[in-house]
Amino acid sequence: MRRNITEDQVRAYKRDWIEKCKSVDWFLRSNINEFRGVYYLNVHRLDSLYREHRSESFLSDVPHPYPEQDGHYNTLWANQKNALDWMKLAENRAFFEERLFEIIPELTIFDINLFEIGAIAPADKVGQFVGYSCQWIGQDIPDQEELVESSGAISGPYFTMRRQVTDDATESVVETCLMIDPNYMYADSSFLHFSEHGIWNGFGRIVKCREAVGSNDGHMLRKQIVVSPICIGTPVDHSRTSRIAADATDADRQHQKLIDALTE
Repeated sequence: MRRNITEDQVRAYKRDWIEKCKSVDWFLRSNINEFRGVYYLNVHRLDSLYREHRSESFLSDVPHPYPEQDGHYNTLWANQKNALDWMKLAENRAFFEERLFEIIPELTIFDINLFEIGAIAPADKVGQFVGYSCQWIGQDIPDQEELVESSGAISGPYFTMRRQVTDDATESVVETCLMIDPNYMYADSSFLHFSEHGIWNGFGRIVKCREAVGSNDGHMLRKQIVVSPICIGTPVDHSRTSRIAADATDADRQHQKLIDALTE
């Protein structure tokens, strides 16, 4: 108001803002639900989600039950403890993915970038689905031998993949944590990629939001979004992944990156 903006200028700014929002909306929706090479699929959370939309469980229809796992379906790679060979595991994997793709079009999924740049308050969306197509940094990933020997039963907290945006203007850090249950990892290559700065897409449910002064950030307020992933895969088209890095600064500048990606 101090700039004495005229009525016509307000209309012009509004038209420009609406066009930018349309572009960002297309960007955020374009690649969330397109998967290739699924490396992780939380079978129990998927079954719970499936029941919400189909009123029935699919677990009794799994082609090859895991006889030594008490029906928990918690080992998706071949080893002595699950008594399934690679062919049967592949058939089970295809079955789970068919159930996944069957219900995805019916879901409302908010992109993680909207939370990171402050467009949506995460506390308002606890229990909702969040999607991502971006870079993640793996932390505390066990080595492959340890996971295979234990059939995925690792003691202690789940390992995580993380993203964060630090914003000096608001003196805050928004951190997103994917809490990965090692029982649901698919293939040996995923052990390596999850521990690096990989590009992943997928979706999960927001299970918790926390606010605290970060131990590594001095006086900054840390907002942590904890997500239980249902699916983690590789994007179909990397040119449509978010340009916001896994460790980024300046939320306003990151928002502009989303728009710039559409105009090049």
